[in-house]
Formats: sequence, C-alpha cells, structure tokens
Amino acid sequence: MGGPVLRISPTSGEAGTLRLIAISGLEASETVTIEIVRGTTVVSTQEKTADVNGTIALGLREIGDNSAGDYIVRVLRGQTTLASSTLTIGSTAQTPTTDVTLTIDPSSAAQGTAFNVTIEGLAAGETVTVDVAFGGESVYSTEKVADDSGLVTLRLTTSDSDDTGAYTVSVQRESETLASADFTLTAASAQPQTTVEPDATVAPDATAEPTLENSDLPVVTITVDPVSGPQGTQHIIRIEGLPANINVSVDLMTQDRVVFSTEKTSSAQGVVEFAIETEEGDTPGEYTVDVRQGDVSFGSATLTIETGDTLITPMPQGTATPQATAEATDEPDATATPDATEPSSDVSIAIEPVSGPRGTSHTLTVMGLTPNETVQFEVRVEGSTILTGDLVADATGTAVTQLTSEESDAPGEYLIDIRRDEALLISGTLTVEEGLLEIMPTDAPERDVTVTIDPETGTAGTTHEVTITGLLPDEVVDIQVEFNGDVVYTTSKTATPNGEATFELVTVEEDEQGVYTVNVLLDETIVGSGTLEVTPLDENTGPEGTDSGDENTGPEGQTDEDPVTVMPVQGEILLDVTDTLEESSSEYTFDGEEGDSIIATLSSEDFDAYLALLGPDGTEIAYNDDFTTLNSQVGPLTLPETGEYTLVVSSYSTYEEQPATGEFTLQVQAVTLEEIRADSPQTLNFSSDAQIYYFSFEGRVGDVIDLTAVSEDGTDTYLTLTDEAGEIITSDDDGGTGYDPEIYQFTLFTAGRYTITVSTTDTTGSAELLLRQES
Repeated sequence: MGGPVLRISPTSGEAGTLRLIAISGLEASETVTIEIVRGTTVVSTQEKTADVNGTIALGLREIGDNSAGDYIVRVLRGQTTLASSTLTIGSTAQTPTTDVTLTIDPSSAAQGTAFNVTIEGLAAGETVTVDVAFGGESVYSTEKVADDSGLVTLRLTTSDSDDTGAYTVSVQRESETLASADFTLTAASAQPQTTVEPDATVAPDATAEPTLENSDLPVVTITVDPVSGPQGTQHIIRIEGLPANINVSVDLMTQDRVVFSTEKTSSAQGVVEFAIETEEGDTPGEYTVDVRQGDVSFGSATLTIETGDTLITPMPQGTATPQATAEATDEPDATATPDATEPSSDVSIAIEPVSGPRGTSHTLTVMGLTPNETVQFEVRVEGSTILTGDLVADATGTAVTQLTSEESDAPGEYLIDIRRDEALLISGTLTVEEGLLEIMPTDAPERDVTVTIDPETGTAGTTHEVTITGLLPDEVVDIQVEFNGDVVYTTSKTATPNGEATFELVTVEEDEQGVYTVNVLLDETIVGSGTLEVTPLDENTGPEGTDSGDENTGPEGQTDEDPVTVMPVQGEILLDVTDTLEESSSEYTFDGEEGDSIIATLSSEDFDAYLALLGPDGTEIAYNDDFTTLNSQVGPLTLPETGEYTLVVSSYSTYEEQPATGEFTLQVQAVTLEEIRADSPQTLNFSSDAQIYYFSFEGRVGDVIDLTAVSEDGTDTYLTLTDEAGEIITSDDDGGTGYDPEIYQFTLFTAGRYTITVSTTDTTGSAELLLRQES
C-alpha cells in the first residue's frame, strides 16, 4: 500500500481560498503533526488524529498572515516527515508538476471491490486518457478532465465474474504514458467479505467517516428531490457547499455495494447538480447517495424507490473485465450501465424565483450549452406535459426565457426538462403556490414619485435638468411632455439602483412660450409630474444654459413619429496617458462610480494593442484586441460597482510569447448613453466637435431589431451594436443606400442593455437614426 499520502486541493489560489487537506495511509487513530513552512519559518502547526481508516481531512482558509508565495505542508510523526506537498498563495494559475503520479486504493482485493484511482500532477483542465489493461490487452478506456489542482479521481467497480489477476491502470497524454500502477483482483472466496478493507471506503458507516475537525471545512448539503417515488421518477441530486472546481465521486449504494458511480466537477459556486431517472423493473428499497473525493467523504443522502423490480441493473455476469461505472452512461464497452438516465454534467439550470403564487414570472436560465444551439424545454406536472418550446443559446452558451403561471394553473411542483434531440440534458422544478400574485392597481399606484425641474423657467435655448425620484431600481418609465393638452415629446428612462432618473430638456427658438408639463408614466398611468415655463427671449441677456447634454432638444413637436434632435455630451476625461510599453504589460487605474458609462481606448503605431479592464476585485470585466486596425477599445459599457478599476496595457504578441515594446496613448472617457425607443427617430448633427453618438435600449431574448442611419446630405456614418460587457456583437458601414449603414433583422440572444454607437469621420453633416424592435 505504501506510506501516507498527502493531497491538497486546490494547490494554488488567492489569499482566503479554501483548501482541502487530505491525508491517507496513516495508522488507525494515530496522532500526527501538520506543519506549514515558508522558507525556513514555520507559520502554522497543529496536531490531528486519524480516524479508524487512517485518514485525516481538514480545510484551511487562513495560512499565517496569508502572504503571497510558496508554502510547504508536512505531515510529521515525531521528527520524521511522512509526506509533504506544496501550496501557493497569490496566483490562481495552476502549474503542473513535472511528475504525474497514479495511485490505486486498495492495491489488492476480492472480486466485487471498488478500486479508487487517484491521478495527481496534471495541468489544470487538461484531458487525459485512463486505460485499464489485463493480460496485455486494453479492457476499458475513458477520458478524464483534471480539476483546478490537476487532480483526477476515478472509481473502478469490479464484478464477481471478472477474471482474477493483475490489472494495469495507466494515464496517457496523447500517445505518451505519464504514469501507471497495478492492482490485483483475487477470488471472492479467497478473501471473505468481512476482511476486505475497501468495504469501509465503498460503504462507510457513520463511525468510519474521516475526521473533519477544522471549522473551515465546508459544510456540504446533499439533497435528493424527490426523495422517493415509483419507477420512472426523475430524482434531482444537488450538492452545495463544495470547494470551487474540484472533482468528486458520487456513488449510489445499496446493501453496502456501489451499484452506480459518476465523477462530477463542482461549479465556481461549489455546486454539483444532475438527475437520475429510474425505470420500470428497478428494485424497490432505500439507496445511499455518497459524495467523496478520494478518502474524504463530504456526506450522504437517501433515495428510495417505492415500487418495481430493480433500480439499477446489477453487475453483469460473465464479463471478464472490471467495469468503471463512473463512465457507464458514456462508454458502450462499460457493461455496468445503470438504467438511470444521467443528463449532461456540463449543463446547469437556474430558475428565479423557484416558487411563487399564480401570476408569478419565473426566469429560466440554462447554461453550458453549445453556442447558438437550439434546445427544447418541456414543462410537466403530475406526469402530463403542459408546455413545450425552443430555447436558443447565445454566444456564451446561455439561453434565457420567461415562464409565467396563470390563474388557472394548479398549485404544486412543475418539472422542467431541457432536451437536445430528445436526449435529456438537465431538469429543474418550480413551485406554483396557492393564491394570486398581488399586482399594484394601474389606476391608483401607491407610489411617491417626485419630479423636479431646474430651472423651472427660462427662455428658448435654456437647458432644464429633470430629476425623477421614488422609482424602483432599474425601473423603466415613459416620459411625456405636454403643451396645451397635446403631447409634444416622448422618451423613456431607466432608473439607477437608487431609484433615480435624470435627463435634460433643451428648448429651442421654435418652441411656443408658455407652461409645459412633464409627466412620468408607468403602464400608461401618470405617477408623477412637474412643469417648466418658456419665457420671452431677453434680447439683453440672451438664452440661458445653451450647453446641451441630452437627446431632448425641445419639448415641442417631438412625437414618436417626428425626429428628435440629439446633442452629444462630451464626457469627463477620467484617464489620459501617453507612455512607453517596456515590459510585457503595464497597469493604470481610475476611479469609477456604479452606473457610470465609460469608453477606454488604447492606440499605438508601434505594436498590436491589447487592452483589458479589471474590476475593483481584480476580475476581468472586458477586453479587446482589434477595435480598429491594430488599436483597441473597451466599451462603451456601464461600470457594475463603485471602486478603483485597472486597465492592463499589453501587445497581442505577448500572448504568442513575443512581447512588443513601443509608445502608446491610453484614454478613459465618461460617456452619456441616451435612451432610444423603438420607432422614435433621432436626428444627429455632426461637427468637428461632435463625431460620435451613443444610445442604449433594453433588449429581450429573441428580439429582432433593425438599425438604420440615413443621411440626406451624404454623410458617411458607421453603426456598431455592443452588449452589456462592451463587446461588439455586430456592425455595419455601407449596408444601406450610398454611405448609409444598416443592421437588418438581427436577433438578440441575451436579455440586457445594448448600446448603439453612430460615428463619422466627416466634420459636417447629419443623419437620422431609427431603431425598430420586434419581440
């Protein structure tokens, strides 16, 4: 069996990362010292006692003062080092060790035993082939993906009829064998069941669990929904609270025997979720769902089949090879295939909210799909299908739709299946509760919406700032400006997270003198209003506030059918740097406020510019390589939070291991994203100081849009459409008549805020922008 084995998962990560420390191969109930050393300094030491299986498991989040660097973890028996390994603080990059190791536990056991295979030292995320050979011939082969710490675990469950003798397990990268080890399968009669140690691993009782003493060890929750049911029931198994991106084994056991096993990788949120569907003829009884990584058990739950003959097809007789049940649903040669249907482990589902009274809208999100593919969803209740439809994934493999319960829907649980060509990918449930959703009456909304206008009076040419408070976060309201009972201008605005909306109205000489009313509407109901007065022009003082920052160039004559003249806003320069790139990259910071919209541009004549934007927590928000020729631009995009943002300047050739140097200019500018409504034309006047305009609108999944910028005077304009992350998803130069751009029948695959950019290199001219949007 060899000496004690120490495993750390993950081996690398930022300060505060939860690391799982697992030690196996100790003496039962033995006390050892776990020492953590940096350089020559011992930063942590503690004593731990092994359980009856000789295993210790603990979680570590704080290591000394969490300084960045490499640390050595040692397991000591007195002054003797039994095992050691290295962990790194300060980098989430995984560096594979030069030596790949493969261990098998136990190394020898009787037929019917489950053998645990552990492979360490791989590159994070790499795919390798695991092969099992007997008598010089391959009897089983499968592919496995290493987790973030370069770890692969696999359970091989043998049959009572498998040939006895020595089996060789090897791990291969392409045609290269990285490591191998042997295990010996003996006759069941030669090793009575009562003396086979692996039974404690395959089916541990409550007293044989590893010692989980450290309070930082994650508390893992395992749920089976439903916990019981007749044959044909689909059971959703959900595991929460795991460390992020680790591989775990999920075993289904009955009568202390593993009858089904699969390998799963936890999400970034530490969640694993999949489904098992029983079939007619499955054996009734109680089954245990056990979750573990190697020797470390995270816990278990119970699944019960109420009627039928067999739950899982037993290990086939007459098969002369050990069967890796972890791959039974994927490998045709693995004859230990359970009847349970397991959906794809790469696909996940989220329903928000998961429950609500009739009339509630539930957002269904499916992730992990193939980009742009179409899958089917089916809603079932009490075995009957009540709704089907298609979902189209976006470029990131995510599909979103809305499901709204109706007054006639019966309370209870509704099962939602996601299928690809009849193959089940994943399932989820939503619950319709008793009662109806209380909706605020549209004729008397109980809202305290306030409209203030500053200044309240002014001559033609005055800029009036309109501020609306008392809205809900991100709520969209309609704005109507009335004069003498007629609506002369309309627009819409989106509230900030604080429930405020601010815009400007600029009067022009053509506006009639008098009092104008600014109304705020929700669902066609006025919830707030204010007034402004246009007074006679004072020939001595002239108009007030001639600077304009909004698309609203006058309250009169602006309807959905009439063009609105837009005046661009020159935003504040947040960062302006001219420098020389001498290293592989340089970093620059600026302060941003939540809800601000910015554009960052990087230009250089010396190298192919590459620009990345990092949020206050260091997470990459957006990046760009070639916005125009060799220059880069990030945005326009809206900042998600208040804090210090970082721009990383580099060359594209750096990523080809050929860093470039040279001079560059980096600029960050705040921009105003003006709201645009469908079928409401906007007139754009270009000049040497106004060559670019930005608009935003709310898009829904499946919306089909048309964008046109028509110029009567031949101005050459360019259209781009970007998503919430600032990524350009489509653009056009001369797709329309003459120099006019046109984006035609473009389908939106995600819900969110989209940005339209209209630009020109001409110093004079005009164009009319029109958005058409069909759901």
